[in-house]
Amino acid sequence: MERLSNKDFTAVLINVMYVKLLLAIPRNMIQIAGNAAWLLSIFATLVMLLLFFIITKLHDFSSPIINIKSTAGRLIIGILTTVTLLLSMASVVKIYPETVKVILLKNTPIEIILLIAAAVAALGAHIGIEPLGRISSLFQPVAAVVGVLCILFLIPHMKLSNLSPLLAKGAGSIATHGLTAISGFSDIILLFVLSHDTKEPKKLIKTGYKAIIIMGIIMTIVMLSYCLIFPSGVSETYILPIYQMVRLVQIGDFFGRFEAFFEFIWSISILLYYSIYLYALSVVWQKTFKLPYSKPLIAPFIAIISVLVYTSGSYVQLNNNYVWYASVLIAATSIIPLISSFVKKAERTQNNENP
Repeated sequence: MERLSNKDFTAVLINVMYVKLLLAIPRNMIQIAGNAAWLLSIFATLVMLLLFFIITKLHDFSSPIINIKSTAGRLIIGILTTVTLLLSMASVVKIYPETVKVILLKNTPIEIILLIAAAVAALGAHIGIEPLGRISSLFQPVAAVVGVLCILFLIPHMKLSNLSPLLAKGAGSIATHGLTAISGFSDIILLFVLSHDTKEPKKLIKTGYKAIIIMGIIMTIVMLSYCLIFPSGVSETYILPIYQMVRLVQIGDFFGRFEAFFEFIWSISILLYYSIYLYALSVVWQKTFKLPYSKPLIAPFIAIISVLVYTSGSYVQLNNNYVWYASVLIAATSIIPLISSFVKKAERTQNNENP
């Protein structure tokens, strides 16, 4: 079986975090910190680095979190991990069909968009994590160039006065409610789930730190640009802040709708995200129940996700439960690796006592 290089694993983690940054996180950060959301980005990154440091000191990277001998322990970790992965991807797979319909395919039924996305994601999960990692590595420079061009074209719209007052809603709001912004890094759980798919397991900690730092820098630049463009008050009115910002980009009469091109790049990232998560879910379920193959599990999981997306409320309704959603994600991402390590340590101790 082909395995991920350290570079490709970092690319996978950055891609899944980047997608959540574009879709799910900015609106909530603006609501919490106002036009100090860029400072909240720095704060959330530093807190996540501290949290990751604590986890890595307590977590055993010698094997994936699902590799537990006892049936009860394996079931508990497997089910908790499955629920966490589904919850982590919920906001992205919910909002994506809605944004595609609004921006690109206004006359296309959302069911068709959802069906196409599911089919592409299933194909991606089927080919495996190593090709997905390579595609992520190849695609990210393209996404980076588009992102840099966006920022450059938006410079004429930026005003330093829009950052005033510096702390906007106050340091207290950033320090307390701002902790929920750490959920933007919750995709780091894939580092623990897919640790068996890497060529360099000893470099997993380095991979995690690199992904968090790069993502923190991207998040800070994006949020700073947004806060420089939209004044306080106005910045809080948009459901999709990044899309609203990109709409301001104009490249002459020939290319008047840059946001449509941006949505195309965005879509590739999201489909990679969807594929990576489907692969991770199938692997978790396979290891939890010790099944011989993981690929037959892709279809059931994509059916479950599609039904949940289609039957759940709108993204705006789901967004109202953000604090609960973010708190659960942060807790699960932190606790699951620690529980797994504790169970493995207890099993090793028991084996040593009973040779």
